[in-house]
Amino acid sequence: MISAWLVSILTIVSWYVWYTPDRRRRDRFFGITRRQRNLHILCSFLRIGSGGASGTERLRVGFTGPAIIRSEYLGAHLLRVTLENAPRRSRVANVLNRFRPLTIDIDAASQALEATRGGEGTLVLMGSRVYNSLTRKYFDDNDRSFFQWVRSANGERTLQPRRGQDQNLPVRRAPLADEDPSSVRSTQLAVLERLWDSEHERYVFLLVGVGALATTGAAKYLAENWRMLDRKIRKGRLGREFAILLNFAECLADLTLEEDISDIPKPTVLCITDRTTYTVPVGGILT
Repeated sequence: MISAWLVSILTIVSWYVWYTPDRRRRDRFFGITRRQRNLHILCSFLRIGSGGASGTERLRVGFTGPAIIRSEYLGAHLLRVTLENAPRRSRVANVLNRFRPLTIDIDAASQALEATRGGEGTLVLMGSRVYNSLTRKYFDDNDRSFFQWVRSANGERTLQPRRGQDQNLPVRRAPLADEDPSSVRSTQLAVLERLWDSEHERYVFLLVGVGALATTGAAKYLAENWRMLDRKIRKGRLGREFAILLNFAECLADLTLEEDISDIPKPTVLCITDRTTYTVPVGGILT
């Protein structure tokens, strides 16, 4: 009787280990635990004020109120779908997922939301402090973040390491006097950081771009490469807190209405850093 029970238990454990590796990798990398199975993707929070938004027809009063950036939502949705589908490589994983589902929501980052969320679950923050108050808290006002905003010689905002590494990074071209800023093609930098929030015992992922396209591109990069990054951490080649600087060359500030996330070009990886190392990948590609 005992032997039969032992064999059954070993069989169940073996099936779990064999059939759900992607689920375990995902949970480990994003800080998902048995008790805490929430992941919040928080986009930039825009306030459309007096005058309102334009529509497809003439309006006396346009929409006013909160809104999010279309391209950021596309990046957030891609990341959510990628992570939700990660464990669905077997029937066993699907059954287990019913009992321990991962809840992923997409919202706009507001101060009210910050007050109510507290320490509930992993955070993925998209956009700079201009429209994301939580980015200000975890990136700009946090001396443990790896990068910071500075002004370049041409007056444009750009990203720079906080602690003395390479300062000669590409910068976005400033629009000429007669140019529409939205039509200028130029370099866009973005950082992807994973930081540990010791106050709430959770990971915070920062996807911060010089422009909306770069922010969305960082989300796309995370969706496509989290397994590779988890492998680096597991093999001791990368610390659990890290940052990657991405360069999107010759891009518009944002996607056009005719484009979707597949139109974002693959970025060049300018550097990857953790608490002890700073590396410039050969050929701009991480492997």
